[in-house]
Amino acid sequence: MDTIYTKPLVELGMSLTTLAVKGTATAINSRIKAIRDEKNVEKIRATYDEIVNELISEREEAVRIAQIYKNEIDRIEIRAIPKNIEKKSASLQKRYNKSGDEKNAAQ
Repeated sequence: MDTIYTKPLVELGMSLTTLAVKGTATAINSRIKAIRDEKNVEKIRATYDEIVNELISEREEAVRIAQIYKNEIDRIEIRAIPKNIEKKSASLQKRYNKSGDEKNAAQ
């Protein structure tokens, strides 16, 4: 892989890892358990709003990272295709010429 792509992909991987390590499910579960005994409805509502906003934010970040990954992968594949086509084309051309020579020799 070209070094042009390596650094951005590594950085994206680190961002995705950071997002995953946050332990969203565990953190949210802990927060929900912590407010179970709360009697103040406004405080409960505010906590749930914070939880929902955090989940939305983390989801948006994960989608953004995934889209950037996809764009980078697409760029890599598009650059690699012409080289592969050239190699395959040359290989097929040799086979075709070789089989044509064998047919001509048989006649």
